[in-house]
Amino acid sequence: MRWKNRNICSATFNWQDLEDKYHFSLQFTADLIAMNAANFIISSTYQEIVGTPDSVGQYESYRRFTMPELYHVTSGIDLFSPKFNVVPPGVNEVTYFPYSQMEDRIPDDRARLEELLFTLEDSDSVYGKLDDPAKRPLFSMARLDRIKTSQVWPNALAKAKPCKSAAI
Repeated sequence: MRWKNRNICSATFNWQDLEDKYHFSLQFTADLIAMNAANFIISSTYQEIVGTPDSVGQYESYRRFTMPELYHVTSGIDLFSPKFNVVPPGVNEVTYFPYSQMEDRIPDDRARLEELLFTLEDSDSVYGKLDDPAKRPLFSMARLDRIKTSQVWPNALAKAKPCKSAAI
C-alpha cells in the first residue's frame, strides 16, 4: 500500500503501464467498494487515515483520484466518518479501556498509582512526582516520534482555556 500511495500520487505515474502486472484498476475499485461497504475500518494511527501536511494518508488517497480513461472519483471515502477507528497495535483491551468503564478498574491499582505519582520517593524507579493530586494526570501510550501526536496533544490541551486553568 505504501508503494501505491507514494508512486501513484506522483505526476509521472501511469496506472495503465503496470495494469497487467498489478491490476490497479481492480485493486482500487475493490478497495473503494469495500471501504464504503464496511461498518468500521480499523487503523493503527490517525495519520494513516488522513495523512500529514507532508504526506498522503493511506486512506486519504481514496478520497479523490483519477484513473485516466477509466474513471474519476470525486468523493470516494469520507475520512471523518465514524467508521474509522484508531487502535494502536499491541493494545490490550483488558488493561486499556475507556475511562467510563468504572467496573473494569482494579481498586488496589488506584492506591498504588496514586502513591507512585504523588508520594513515592524511590530514586531507582521514580523520576519525579506530581505536586497536586487534585489534578488528573494524562496518559498516552505511543512512540515519541514526529509522526505520532505525542508532542501535539499536550500543546493543544495547554492552549485550551478550560484545560489550561485546570492544569495551573
